[in-house]
Amino acid sequence: MCRSDASGYSAVINSPTQITLTIQSFNTAVDAGEWVCRDGPTGDQTTCIMTVQHGPGGPNSIKFGPASPATVKELQSLTVICTANCTPSCSFSWSQGRQNVSPSAKLELTNISKSNEGVYTCTAKNIVSSRVKSRNFTLVVIKGGPDGPNYIKFGPASPATVTELQSLTVICTANCTPSCSFSWTRGSQNVSSCAKLELTNISKSNEGVYTCTAKNTGSSDIKSRNFTLVVIKRK
Repeated sequence: MCRSDASGYSAVINSPTQITLTIQSFNTAVDAGEWVCRDGPTGDQTTCIMTVQHGPGGPNSIKFGPASPATVKELQSLTVICTANCTPSCSFSWSQGRQNVSPSAKLELTNISKSNEGVYTCTAKNIVSSRVKSRNFTLVVIKGGPDGPNYIKFGPASPATVTELQSLTVICTANCTPSCSFSWTRGSQNVSSCAKLELTNISKSNEGVYTCTAKNTGSSDIKSRNFTLVVIKRK
């Protein structure tokens, strides 16, 4: 037979090979662990391990990585991960206003502009209990997109004086975000497709004004500046 000597516990013999133990008020601290069922005071015994399975819990403690609010520059990218304490687990989604922007815990934004600024909501849903919890994430977007070209400079500075038959290399630079392409012209003639102007075996015919044009690769904004070359006769 199978006997329970403590109150709150009862055992029922279902068959010669099956006995059911009923615990009226399960206490994890006392009842979890190893249990022994013995056939009489000295009979054969069977050991089993009592484990505890908790019911659905959460979502609780929704967190973001990186934290909210987050500040990024225009044209940058941002990935935000939403997490929550859930038992057994939670599904996640992101929305901005009434628009669904991600069906997972990950919010990914690329080539960010001012239109991306605002409040995004992460919603966690327990897959068993269907309980939901939401938390807002705030994104601040600051100017940092295409900028320039500004401050076009030459090396060497303009005007430059050289003697006939000499050579000259001029580098055109500018402050650009993300970057600039460069070209040189003389009047309507293209003389270089890069930031470097190279002249060799210079003669009086090379004297004059050369124009460096910088073009922003992101915005296509352009800016130009003239470089003056003076050629003196070789003695």
